[in-house]
Amino acid sequence: MLAQNADNQQISISNSNQLSNDNKETTVNHTINELHIEDLKRKIKSIIQYQKPYILKLFSEILVKNFENAKIICDYIIAEQNEFNIKESTKEDKIKRLFQLSRFFNHTKSFVELTKEDILDFLNTIRKPSHIDPNHKSIGTWNGRQMLFLKFFKWLYNPNEPDPKKRETPECMKGIKQLPRREISSYKPDDM
Repeated sequence: MLAQNADNQQISISNSNQLSNDNKETTVNHTINELHIEDLKRKIKSIIQYQKPYILKLFSEILVKNFENAKIICDYIIAEQNEFNIKESTKEDKIKRLFQLSRFFNHTKSFVELTKEDILDFLNTIRKPSHIDPNHKSIGTWNGRQMLFLKFFKWLYNPNEPDPKKRETPECMKGIKQLPRREISSYKPDDM
């Protein structure tokens, strides 16, 4: 009975030590995560300082649902500010379009996980048939998004390349080209 009690006590002490160590690890991990979140919130605040209020709402949504994508967007916008000194309107558009891409997958896929098919699925939602879009404005929209995504994914897969022109096209963007316009000009003879 005594040996059994002693064993039980050792087991309970061993278990309590294990629990104690697990709690320390959880506390340390929790503290590290809190630091990462606070650091990201600080970056977001500096990025959206002069943006419209809805941009904060977009970041709030993606921060809760996909921390990794929020961090990637943040880092990309900061890199664009540092490399090209982008205007506030350009910053707003890039944030909005990248958010839309993440939301298309319900914020469940990281940008790093996206495949060529995923990006094409998103881009194909933009296309409209000729009877709905006789001026083919959706082709212009497609081309604008394609350019934005190409630049973004080149940066994402080659962030340490200082020359943006030397960044390689990642597999997820290879073969995704701009669509040719059917009209020579978007202006009609009546516009002249």
